[in-house]
Amino acid sequence: MATTQTKKGYLYGCKKAVLTELNADGSTPATPTTVTVDTPTTIGISVQIKEGEKVEHRGGDILLVEREDDDIVTGVDLDYSDARANYQAQQLMFGGTLKTTGVEPDIVVIGWTPPTISEQAAGRPRFMMELYIQNLNAQGELDGYLKRTFGYCKATPGDSEHQDQNFATPGATIKARENPSTGAPPYEDEFVELLP
Repeated sequence: MATTQTKKGYLYGCKKAVLTELNADGSTPATPTTVTVDTPTTIGISVQIKEGEKVEHRGGDILLVEREDDDIVTGVDLDYSDARANYQAQQLMFGGTLKTTGVEPDIVVIGWTPPTISEQAAGRPRFMMELYIQNLNAQGELDGYLKRTFGYCKATPGDSEHQDQNFATPGATIKARENPSTGAPPYEDEFVELLP
């Protein structure tokens, strides 16, 4: 039986990111916090590789035999930026405290306080990130989405630059690794028809 991929896989832009809180061991809490980011602008993906060890055996100034282990992909690092300051996403990724005003059910987020050094020393929050990328067909029309799931992430705040008459894009450096709880790889891809 032949296997066929029906989606073309012409990937365009980044449409949405969904962040879901995880426990430190990679398991999902009973009621996890989820934050949807509708304004991601850039997500650069760099594969992290541990190079295989190479050993040579020589005799009489001649190479007799050479052995080299395979390289191993240990994870991916993401260079992430958002078109707006989304403090709920920042709190889920980095920790710290949301600044709010009002009372239930009318609480409004007005800011964010980053975690202290001692809070950071206790460990960064862990989360899962689902990135939705538009999939186009051969005519350049939308044909669903590629959902790329990074199943065990931790992040540090990225740099931002504020200039006259330019927009700033808050960012993060995210490290995605194999999930120690589920054994899932650093990332997985799946075509889906609709955004969540």
